[in-house]
Amino acid sequence: MANNVLENMDLRSLGKLLRQGRERQGMTLENAANTINVTEATVAAIERGDHHIKAGELIKLARAYKQSISDLICPTPAFGSVQQMVVSLDQGLITEGQFARQLGVNRLDARYIAEAWRGREV
Repeated sequence: MANNVLENMDLRSLGKLLRQGRERQGMTLENAANTINVTEATVAAIERGDHHIKAGELIKLARAYKQSISDLICPTPAFGSVQQMVVSLDQGLITEGQFARQLGVNRLDARYIAEAWRGREV
């Protein structure tokens, strides 16, 4: 059974990376909150590792912080890297549904993740 990559990540490590990215860009908690349409308290909780971030929110913050998803997401050994899965998806070796299930996200979030890996605007 596939697990959600984001739910199984070390949230504190991810939060630390997100805080560093925000600070590098000179953004405030308010700026980050507006980017993903949440409260400043939610962004602070994400940065502390006390709140699970959604795939769409992560993608928006990565863009705002000028970071790649790969800089933020650690590959899950059981499934290989997200990049390898995107290549398999592009080659027709797996379906979009399989890709989404392996990531543990819905198909729309899977599309966002795949497009982010491809470097395209979503």
